[in-house]
Amino acid sequence: MNDEITNLPEPEKVDRFVNVRSALTEDLLLKLLALIVAVFFWGSVQLSTDVEEQLQLRVSFRAPEGQMVVGDKVFRVQAQVTGSLGAMEQYTRRRDGNAVYIPTDSFGLGSSTIYLNRDLLGLPKSLRVIAIRPSVVRVKVARRVTKQVPVRAQITGKPSKGLTVKRWDVMPDQVTIDGPEQEVGALKEVLAGPVSVENQDGNVVRLAKLRTGVLGVQVVDLHEAEVRVEIAAPLLDRRFAGVEVMVKSDRFAAEPSTVNIRLKGPLDTLNRLVSKDLQAVVGQDFLSEATVGQELPVRLEGLPQGVVRLGAVPTVRLIKRAVKASGKEKP
Repeated sequence: MNDEITNLPEPEKVDRFVNVRSALTEDLLLKLLALIVAVFFWGSVQLSTDVEEQLQLRVSFRAPEGQMVVGDKVFRVQAQVTGSLGAMEQYTRRRDGNAVYIPTDSFGLGSSTIYLNRDLLGLPKSLRVIAIRPSVVRVKVARRVTKQVPVRAQITGKPSKGLTVKRWDVMPDQVTIDGPEQEVGALKEVLAGPVSVENQDGNVVRLAKLRTGVLGVQVVDLHEAEVRVEIAAPLLDRRFAGVEVMVKSDRFAAEPSTVNIRLKGPLDTLNRLVSKDLQAVVGQDFLSEATVGQELPVRLEGLPQGVVRLGAVPTVRLIKRAVKASGKEKP
């Protein structure tokens, strides 16, 4: 028996992604609308959810013209607040790290206790304030004045051995200061320095910082002054005995023939001097009409530079000069 062979048609190949594409593209407009609604709902939930944040604020107090804040004028304040994410982001963008400025017009002169609150800190009503730390600060407001005061050099240290600070000068010697009325009124001088002369053996010239030493008081326009320090040997007062008197005349001699004098001058100079280096002279201008027995003043010759005589001018009495004959003196 012959089997009857039947030719069956081949099964059609079906694209397996057709169903997926169909599911994605079917009612596309409706699905897009649903997505927009979902995103909007998610955003509104996020914006309406309260968040808590610690705000770090820099609070600055500003005084009106003619007044000033004495001492601390800027405070670091921490504000703990809650609010929606949207309100928090909007406030953060608007503040952008800027300081909170509080005018002191209504405080009056003197010290004031300021209670920090939402309004002073400029916090929006959309944020709920939980705590402010510190919640109280003290601010002092004073009248602002200016005046001129002298400048004094502040010299520190000691020069080399045997030397001393002879004098100092400051340029400028007066400056204008600015600050609270009470403090400015009490300040008598401004310091320039310190300027060290430790182990110096010559004059010193330095630019020195100007300092008032009083909180809130400052020097107007200037920050430094030129200090000039003169360093020299200290002055010494010393007595010299037996200084010879010379009468510039062949007719007279002096009685006594020596005098005692007091000199003042640099230490190293006077230490090198001895009596024989000096001479007391009766000049010819006093001798033209002089007579025996007359008392006349003497002047000192041979004084080194920087040395001066102290006390009364020495005087001597004129006597007749002895005449020498054949090697022997005759009366």
